[in-house]
Amino acid sequence: FKQKTAYEIGVRLVGSEMCIRDRVDIVPHPIFDRAEPQYVTLCILKTCEDPAGALRFGRYLAAPGKGQVEFSSRDYEPVNGDEWVERPQLELFSGSVNRPAIHDPFEEFRILEGVDINVIYNGCGNLVVQMKTGKIPDAYFACDSSFVTEVAVKFGESLTISEMSMVIITQKGNPKGIRSLADLGRPRLKVTLGHPQKSALGALTENLLKRKGLLAAVHANLVSESSTADVPVSQVQIGAADAAVVYEANTVESKDEIEIIPIDDPDAHAVQPFVISKGSRFPDLTARLRSALVSAISRKRFEMTGFRWLLEEKQP
Repeated sequence: FKQKTAYEIGVRLVGSEMCIRDRVDIVPHPIFDRAEPQYVTLCILKTCEDPAGALRFGRYLAAPGKGQVEFSSRDYEPVNGDEWVERPQLELFSGSVNRPAIHDPFEEFRILEGVDINVIYNGCGNLVVQMKTGKIPDAYFACDSSFVTEVAVKFGESLTISEMSMVIITQKGNPKGIRSLADLGRPRLKVTLGHPQKSALGALTENLLKRKGLLAAVHANLVSESSTADVPVSQVQIGAADAAVVYEANTVESKDEIEIIPIDDPDAHAVQPFVISKGSRFPDLTARLRSALVSAISRKRFEMTGFRWLLEEKQP
Protein backbone atom coordinates (compact mmCIF):
# COMPACT_ATOMS: atom_id res chain seq x y z
CA PHE A 1 0.00 0.00 0.00
CA LYS A 2 1.22 3.49 -0.87
CA GLN A 3 0.94 6.19 1.75
CA LYS A 4 -0.28 9.67 0.96
CA THR A 5 2.07 12.46 1.97
CA ALA A 6 3.50 12.16 5.45
CA TYR A 7 2.16 15.64 6.22
CA GLU A 8 -1.41 14.72 5.37
CA ILE A 9 -1.25 11.36 7.16
CA GLY A 10 0.31 12.92 10.25
CA VAL A 11 -2.27 15.68 10.59
CA ARG A 12 -5.19 13.32 10.11
CA LEU A 13 -3.87 10.80 12.61
CA VAL A 14 -3.14 13.46 15.20
CA GLY A 15 -6.52 15.00 14.61
CA SER A 16 -8.19 11.64 15.09
CA GLU A 17 -6.18 10.65 18.15
CA MET A 18 -6.58 13.97 19.98
CA CYS A 19 -10.09 14.79 18.82
CA ILE A 20 -8.99 18.07 17.20
CA ARG A 21 -9.81 17.24 13.59
CA ASP A 22 -12.40 20.05 13.50
CA ARG A 23 -9.93 22.56 14.93
CA VAL A 24 -7.09 22.25 12.39
CA ASP A 25 -6.77 22.85 8.68
CA ILE A 26 -4.81 20.75 6.19
CA VAL A 27 -2.62 23.02 4.12
CA PRO A 28 -1.26 21.26 1.00
CA HIS A 29 2.19 22.11 -0.27
CA PRO A 30 3.75 21.20 -3.65
CA ILE A 31 6.90 19.86 -2.00
CA PHE A 32 4.93 16.97 -0.54
CA ASP A 33 3.28 16.20 -3.87
CA ARG A 34 6.71 15.72 -5.42
CA ALA A 35 7.92 13.38 -2.70
CA GLU A 36 8.49 9.73 -3.53
CA PRO A 37 5.71 7.50 -2.15
CA GLN A 38 6.53 5.23 0.75
CA TYR A 39 5.33 1.63 0.65
CA VAL A 40 4.00 -0.52 3.43
CA THR A 41 5.32 -4.07 3.06
CA LEU A 42 4.66 -7.36 4.82
CA CYS A 43 7.60 -9.67 5.50
CA ILE A 44 7.41 -13.29 6.62
CA LEU A 45 10.08 -14.48 9.04
CA LYS A 46 12.23 -17.40 7.91
CA THR A 47 11.51 -18.97 11.32
CA CYS A 48 7.73 -18.78 10.82
CA GLU A 49 6.11 -22.10 11.74
CA ASP A 50 3.22 -21.63 9.29
CA PRO A 51 4.56 -19.70 6.28
CA ALA A 52 1.63 -20.75 4.08
CA GLY A 53 -0.80 -19.27 6.61
CA ALA A 54 1.24 -16.09 6.98
CA LEU A 55 1.47 -15.64 3.21
CA ARG A 56 -2.27 -16.27 2.90
CA PHE A 57 -2.81 -13.45 5.37
CA GLY A 58 -0.50 -11.24 3.30
CA ARG A 59 -2.47 -11.97 0.13
CA TYR A 60 -5.66 -11.07 2.01
CA LEU A 61 -4.23 -7.72 3.13
CA ALA A 62 -3.23 -6.85 -0.45
CA ALA A 63 -6.45 -8.01 -2.10
CA PRO A 64 -8.91 -5.47 -3.54
CA GLY A 65 -12.19 -5.65 -1.67
CA LYS A 66 -10.48 -7.18 1.37
CA GLY A 67 -7.52 -5.69 3.22
CA GLN A 68 -7.16 -2.79 0.82
CA VAL A 69 -10.59 -1.50 1.82
CA GLU A 70 -9.41 -1.08 5.42
CA PHE A 71 -6.17 0.62 4.39
CA SER A 72 -8.04 2.98 2.07
CA SER A 73 -10.39 4.03 4.87
CA ARG A 74 -7.34 5.09 6.89
CA ASP A 75 -5.84 7.39 4.27
CA TYR A 76 -3.58 4.87 2.52
CA GLU A 77 -3.60 4.71 -1.26
CA PRO A 78 -4.00 1.05 -2.29
CA VAL A 79 -1.90 -0.59 -5.00
CA ASN A 80 -3.17 -3.27 -7.35
CA GLY A 81 -2.94 -6.58 -5.50
CA ASP A 82 -4.07 -10.02 -6.60
CA GLU A 83 -7.75 -10.82 -6.32
CA TRP A 84 -8.62 -12.73 -3.18
CA VAL A 85 -8.80 -16.52 -3.45
CA GLU A 86 -8.03 -18.55 -0.35
CA ARG A 87 -6.07 -21.14 -2.35
CA PRO A 88 -5.15 -19.74 -5.78
CA GLN A 89 -4.32 -22.03 -8.69
CA LEU A 90 -1.62 -20.93 -11.12
CA GLU A 91 -1.39 -22.40 -14.60
CA LEU A 92 1.98 -22.52 -16.33
CA PHE A 93 2.93 -23.65 -19.84
CA SER A 94 6.43 -25.02 -20.25
CA GLY A 95 8.49 -26.72 -22.90
CA SER A 96 9.01 -30.35 -21.93
CA VAL A 97 12.80 -30.06 -21.80
CA ASN A 98 12.51 -27.62 -18.87
CA ARG A 99 10.77 -30.12 -16.58
CA PRO A 100 13.87 -31.49 -14.74
CA ALA A 101 15.02 -27.97 -13.87
CA ILE A 102 11.73 -26.46 -12.72
CA HIS A 103 9.84 -29.33 -11.10
CA ASP A 104 11.44 -29.06 -7.64
CA PRO A 105 11.40 -25.24 -7.35
CA PHE A 106 7.73 -25.19 -8.30
CA GLU A 107 6.85 -27.95 -5.83
CA GLU A 108 8.64 -26.12 -3.03
CA PHE A 109 6.87 -22.88 -3.94
CA ARG A 110 3.49 -24.64 -3.94
CA ILE A 111 4.04 -25.91 -0.40
CA LEU A 112 5.51 -22.64 0.90
CA GLU A 113 2.69 -20.45 -0.44
CA GLY A 114 -0.15 -22.91 0.11
CA VAL A 115 -1.27 -22.69 -3.53
CA ASP A 116 -1.76 -25.06 -6.46
CA ILE A 117 0.34 -25.01 -9.63
CA ASN A 118 -0.84 -26.76 -12.78
CA VAL A 119 2.14 -27.11 -15.14
CA ILE A 120 1.36 -28.18 -18.70
CA TYR A 121 4.44 -29.60 -20.45
CA ASN A 122 4.52 -30.01 -24.21
CA GLY A 123 6.43 -29.10 -27.32
CA CYS A 124 6.51 -25.31 -27.58
CA GLY A 125 4.91 -25.38 -31.03
CA ASN A 126 1.91 -27.20 -29.56
CA LEU A 127 1.75 -24.75 -26.65
CA VAL A 128 1.82 -21.74 -28.99
CA VAL A 129 -1.12 -23.21 -30.94
CA GLN A 130 -3.12 -23.46 -27.69
CA MET A 131 -2.28 -19.87 -26.76
CA LYS A 132 -3.16 -18.52 -30.20
CA THR A 133 -6.61 -20.10 -29.81
CA GLY A 134 -7.15 -18.21 -26.55
CA LYS A 135 -5.85 -20.46 -23.75
CA ILE A 136 -3.41 -18.11 -22.00
CA PRO A 137 -1.66 -19.39 -18.83
CA ASP A 138 -0.48 -17.24 -15.94
CA ALA A 139 3.09 -17.74 -17.15
CA TYR A 140 4.99 -19.38 -19.99
CA PHE A 141 8.51 -20.81 -19.82
CA ALA A 142 9.57 -21.49 -23.39
CA CYS A 143 12.26 -23.81 -24.74
CA ASP A 144 13.47 -20.99 -26.96
CA SER A 145 12.72 -17.30 -27.33
CA SER A 146 11.59 -17.83 -30.93
CA PHE A 147 8.48 -19.53 -29.56
CA VAL A 148 7.41 -16.45 -27.58
CA THR A 149 7.32 -14.03 -30.52
CA GLU A 150 3.91 -15.07 -31.88
CA VAL A 151 2.19 -14.69 -28.50
CA ALA A 152 4.34 -11.91 -27.00
CA VAL A 153 1.47 -9.39 -27.08
CA LYS A 154 -0.29 -11.45 -24.38
CA PHE A 155 2.63 -11.32 -21.97
CA GLY A 156 4.77 -8.83 -20.11
CA GLU A 157 8.51 -8.32 -20.30
CA SER A 158 10.55 -11.42 -21.07
CA LEU A 159 13.16 -12.61 -18.56
CA THR A 160 15.88 -14.77 -20.13
CA ILE A 161 16.99 -17.35 -17.58
CA SER A 162 19.13 -20.00 -19.25
CA GLU A 163 20.34 -21.57 -22.46
CA MET A 164 21.32 -25.04 -23.65
CA SER A 165 23.28 -26.49 -26.55
CA MET A 166 21.97 -28.74 -29.29
CA VAL A 167 23.96 -31.94 -29.83
CA ILE A 168 23.99 -35.06 -32.01
CA ILE A 169 23.53 -38.37 -30.22
CA THR A 170 24.32 -41.87 -31.49
CA GLN A 171 24.44 -45.35 -30.03
CA LYS A 172 27.22 -46.12 -27.57
CA GLY A 173 30.56 -46.38 -29.33
CA ASN A 174 29.31 -44.35 -32.31
CA PRO A 175 29.26 -47.37 -34.69
CA LYS A 176 28.43 -45.19 -37.73
CA GLY A 177 31.34 -42.84 -37.14
CA ILE A 178 29.21 -39.69 -37.07
CA ARG A 179 31.17 -36.50 -36.38
CA SER A 180 29.07 -33.60 -37.69
CA LEU A 181 25.68 -32.52 -39.03
CA ALA A 182 26.92 -33.22 -42.56
CA ASP A 183 27.35 -36.90 -41.66
CA LEU A 184 23.60 -37.15 -40.98
CA GLY A 185 23.07 -36.91 -44.74
CA ARG A 186 25.17 -39.96 -45.57
CA PRO A 187 23.30 -42.76 -47.40
CA ARG A 188 21.46 -45.45 -45.45
CA LEU A 189 21.54 -43.69 -42.08
CA LYS A 190 18.40 -43.58 -39.94
CA VAL A 191 17.88 -40.14 -38.41
CA THR A 192 15.21 -38.83 -36.03
CA LEU A 193 14.58 -35.13 -35.36
CA GLY A 194 12.23 -32.81 -33.51
CA HIS A 195 9.06 -31.80 -35.33
CA PRO A 196 9.63 -28.31 -36.83
CA GLN A 197 6.04 -27.11 -36.22
CA LYS A 198 5.40 -28.75 -32.86
CA SER A 199 8.70 -28.19 -31.07
CA ALA A 200 11.33 -25.49 -30.66
CA LEU A 201 14.01 -28.15 -31.07
CA GLY A 202 12.61 -29.20 -34.44
CA ALA A 203 12.34 -25.62 -35.70
CA LEU A 204 15.88 -24.75 -34.60
CA THR A 205 17.25 -27.95 -36.17
CA GLU A 206 15.47 -27.33 -39.46
CA ASN A 207 16.73 -23.73 -39.64
CA LEU A 208 20.27 -24.88 -38.90
CA LEU A 209 20.18 -27.58 -41.60
CA LYS A 210 18.71 -25.12 -44.13
CA ARG A 211 21.44 -22.59 -43.48
CA LYS A 212 24.10 -25.25 -43.99
CA GLY A 213 22.43 -26.62 -47.13
CA LEU A 214 21.92 -30.02 -45.50
CA LEU A 215 18.14 -30.19 -45.12
CA ALA A 216 17.34 -32.30 -48.19
CA ALA A 217 20.10 -34.83 -47.57
CA VAL A 218 19.23 -35.27 -43.88
CA HIS A 219 15.49 -35.47 -44.57
CA ALA A 220 16.17 -38.29 -47.02
CA ASN A 221 17.32 -40.32 -43.98
CA LEU A 222 14.49 -39.21 -41.69
CA VAL A 223 12.61 -42.03 -39.96
CA SER A 224 10.54 -39.94 -37.51
CA GLU A 225 9.84 -36.48 -36.06
CA SER A 226 8.68 -35.86 -32.50
CA SER A 227 7.23 -32.95 -30.55
CA THR A 228 9.40 -33.81 -27.52
CA ALA A 229 13.06 -34.86 -27.40
CA ASP A 230 12.66 -37.85 -25.09
CA VAL A 231 11.37 -39.90 -28.04
CA PRO A 232 14.48 -39.42 -30.26
CA VAL A 233 16.72 -40.30 -27.29
CA SER A 234 14.81 -43.54 -26.75
CA GLN A 235 14.88 -44.39 -30.45
CA VAL A 236 18.66 -44.05 -30.56
CA GLN A 237 19.03 -46.12 -27.39
CA ILE A 238 17.03 -49.05 -28.78
CA GLY A 239 18.56 -48.87 -32.26
CA ALA A 240 15.48 -47.62 -34.08
CA ALA A 241 17.58 -44.65 -35.22
CA ASP A 242 21.31 -44.24 -35.81
CA ALA A 243 21.39 -40.60 -34.79
CA ALA A 244 19.28 -37.72 -33.49
CA VAL A 245 19.62 -34.01 -32.78
CA VAL A 246 18.50 -33.15 -29.25
CA TYR A 247 19.22 -30.67 -26.49
CA GLU A 248 22.19 -31.43 -24.26
CA ALA A 249 19.80 -31.31 -21.31
CA ASN A 250 17.93 -34.28 -22.81
CA THR A 251 21.04 -36.46 -22.44
CA VAL A 252 21.69 -36.03 -18.71
CA GLU A 253 19.91 -39.21 -17.60
CA SER A 254 21.21 -41.39 -20.45
CA LYS A 255 24.69 -39.98 -21.07
CA ASP A 256 26.35 -43.27 -20.06
CA GLU A 257 24.29 -45.19 -22.64
CA ILE A 258 24.82 -42.99 -25.72
CA GLU A 259 27.52 -41.02 -27.48
CA ILE A 260 27.19 -37.23 -27.48
CA ILE A 261 28.69 -35.23 -30.35
CA PRO A 262 28.85 -31.41 -30.03
CA ILE A 263 27.61 -29.28 -32.93
CA ASP A 264 30.21 -26.66 -33.80
CA ASP A 265 27.91 -23.79 -34.76
CA PRO A 266 26.95 -20.59 -32.89
CA ASP A 267 23.28 -21.12 -33.77
CA ALA A 268 23.15 -24.61 -32.23
CA HIS A 269 21.61 -23.53 -28.97
CA ALA A 270 18.27 -22.49 -27.45
CA VAL A 271 17.53 -19.68 -24.98
CA GLN A 272 14.81 -20.07 -22.35
CA PRO A 273 12.68 -16.99 -21.47
CA PHE A 274 10.03 -16.70 -18.74
CA VAL A 275 7.02 -14.43 -19.34
CA ILE A 276 4.00 -13.54 -17.18
CA SER A 277 0.56 -13.06 -18.71
CA LYS A 278 -0.82 -9.53 -18.80
CA GLY A 279 -4.21 -11.01 -17.98
CA SER A 280 -3.18 -13.17 -15.01
CA ARG A 281 -5.53 -13.04 -12.05
CA PHE A 282 -2.49 -13.43 -9.78
CA PRO A 283 0.37 -11.31 -11.16
CA ASP A 284 2.02 -10.77 -7.77
CA LEU A 285 1.91 -14.46 -6.90
CA THR A 286 3.26 -15.37 -10.34
CA ALA A 287 6.08 -12.84 -9.93
CA ARG A 288 7.04 -14.52 -6.66
CA LEU A 289 7.05 -17.86 -8.48
CA ARG A 290 9.48 -16.35 -10.99
CA SER A 291 11.68 -15.16 -8.13
CA ALA A 292 11.76 -18.68 -6.73
CA LEU A 293 12.76 -19.95 -10.16
CA VAL A 294 15.81 -17.68 -10.34
CA SER A 295 17.07 -18.25 -6.79
CA ALA A 296 20.60 -19.50 -6.10
CA ILE A 297 19.28 -22.96 -5.22
CA SER A 298 17.26 -23.11 -8.42
CA ARG A 299 20.31 -22.11 -10.44
CA LYS A 300 22.16 -25.17 -9.18
CA ARG A 301 19.33 -27.39 -10.38
CA PHE A 302 19.41 -25.81 -13.82
CA GLU A 303 23.14 -26.36 -14.10
CA MET A 304 22.91 -29.95 -12.85
CA THR A 305 20.36 -30.76 -15.55
CA GLY A 306 22.39 -29.47 -18.50
CA PHE A 307 21.40 -25.77 -18.69
CA ARG A 308 23.75 -22.80 -18.67
CA TRP A 309 22.67 -19.93 -16.40
CA LEU A 310 22.37 -16.54 -18.09
CA LEU A 311 21.05 -14.26 -15.37
CA GLU A 312 23.65 -11.99 -13.81
CA GLU A 313 21.43 -11.33 -10.83
CA LYS A 314 19.69 -13.88 -8.61
CA GLN A 315 16.42 -11.96 -8.75
CA PRO A 316 14.57 -10.30 -11.67
